Amino acid sequence: SEIYSEIVYYLEQLAYREGFFISVSSINTVEKANSYLTTLMSQKYDGIIMLSNPFNPQQIRQLLDGNLPIVLLELEHAKQDPMISILKPNTYESVRAVMRRFIAESGHSRIGYITFGNPTATGEEGPYGQGLRVKAYLDSMADAGLEIPYAWILQPSSQDTFPYFAEEISEIVQQYTATPAQQRPTAFFTSIDSIGAMLVTQLCKNGIDVPGDVEVFGFGGSHSSEICCPPLSTIHLDCKDTAQRLMEMFLQRYRGEDAVLVETELTIKYRGSTQFPR
Repeated sequence: SEIYSEIVYYLEQLAYREGFFISVSSINTVEKANSYLTTLMSQKYDGIIMLSNPFNPQQIRQLLDGNLPIVLLELEHAKQDPMISILKPNTYESVRAVMRRFIAESGHSRIGYITFGNPTATGEEGPYGQGLRVKAYLDSMADAGLEIPYAWILQPSSQDTFPYFAEEISEIVQQYTATPAQQRPTAFFTSIDSIGAMLVTQLCKNGIDVPGDVEVFGFGGSHSSEICCPPLSTIHLDCKDTAQRLMEMFLQRYRGEDAVLVETELTIKYRGSTQFPR
């Protein structure tokens, strides 16, 4: 995603200043994770910084037993090995805050959720994997006593169109316009800004008033959130600060210091794709 790309951009600069070079790999399937584990174990690396965790607990233990310091940006709720240093944004709490405003202040009861890929590939229990964003969405709907609109929990998955998923988002909007108005979602939360921005653009192209007919919220604070019209409300992750913290935590582990848990706060930014705050 855009936020991962930006974090890697800053990490590369920071690592170079400290005398390290970064090898970047994108792992989005179990098959890739298994293959890359062999590479990590067979070649000499000073450590691993993960922006998400593609490995199961046994694989993580193999890496740790190989004396590889691991630092993780945690956006998932799976239990992690205590030997991993974790940078933990308040992702769950931030999405819950947005959902509270959707439900309690704006009165939405039909709220859709659009993510990417296939979270069930993680092997975690439950139909939507281990992501903190979707967990916050589902918990918020359940706590408010609202029916979860499973037909509107959508997962564009084509790698050919990642990260914008233009064809899939167009199909979602066609599904939306073909649905009777009284049955449509009146709000969407999207797990990355590029999906949210594309959704806003396609809705407006099809004559849907954003935010009058439907409100849209994103996640990441990436450039996509600023260039769509209207601009996308989003939960902002400061990529430069995140990269700095991850590098500092890696250097601590590299020097043999104990693993740590560092918590950080995200910022909720309201823009034109939502009607609140009022």
